[in-house]
Amino acid sequence: MNRSSIIIFTTMILATACGGEKGPSPEQKAAAEAEAAKKQEEEEALAKRKAEREAKQKAEKEAKAKFDSALDAVALIPEGAKVTGDLVKACDEMAAAQDAFMQRLQTGDALEQWNAKKEEKMPMTKIKCTQGNSPKIAACVKNGLDNAPAELKDAFDDIFNRCVDKYRSKSGGAGVIRKKPI
Repeated sequence: MNRSSIIIFTTMILATACGGEKGPSPEQKAAAEAEAAKKQEEEEALAKRKAEREAKQKAEKEAKAKFDSALDAVALIPEGAKVTGDLVKACDEMAAAQDAFMQRLQTGDALEQWNAKKEEKMPMTKIKCTQGNSPKIAACVKNGLDNAPAELKDAFDDIFNRCVDKYRSKSGGAGVIRKKPI
């Protein structure tokens, strides 16, 4: 028995119990049926919205997991890779890798904007890199940029931050990049 049938049945019993031997009038029956149909439609619409919301959340969660997996695959220092001890040289290589990354993965307006502003942005990238005070961070970012797939084309900051999280100095000395609050 569905919900609308229960409501109609309950309405009819109450109408009979309240002194009406002949049962509910046709108007009462029609009103009860209309109310039951309205409630059924509301429940169906609510269930549909819930299913759509859950599907959207699931898709977002899967996309984030895929993004994080791709990020983890490139934001690292490969086994056996040689890391230079010269921070400035490592940061210069990282900045060059950023330009190559942008040239390789960006197109259209994004590439035009990069090319127009790269003379301003690349020195800032070097400064950001040297603030980490770790050639390992620079090597990790360079590897990430060199090997980033197309789905990470807008993920320079994500690659950088993941490398900082992995290779930053935990001692807390001057010039150390601190973990940003979320």
